[in-house]
Amino acid sequence: MSDGEPLTGEPLPLDLVNTRSAGPDGRTADLIDTPRRLVAWLDLEADRLPGDFSRTAPSPEDLAAVHAVRAHIEATLRAVTEGKAPPPRPCVR
Repeated sequence: MSDGEPLTGEPLPLDLVNTRSAGPDGRTADLIDTPRRLVAWLDLEADRLPGDFSRTAPSPEDLAAVHAVRAHIEATLRAVTEGKAPPPRPCVR
């Protein structure tokens, strides 16, 4: 695996969370920061996703929705590991 390739093989929500990571310098790297890179991630996960995502190029709005879902999963994991209730369900359109 290269530094620019997401980790895969965990449950799908964790694979999505693993597309953003902090480097040794503390800076965050987002491996799905463009629609093109989202397509690459979807291709990596294709056998685990329902339907065929390769037929439609994601829009900036699609990318924003995926980022919102990822942020909610991250917040939920953080809350649970801190013994808190997960955040309320987000509204993703």
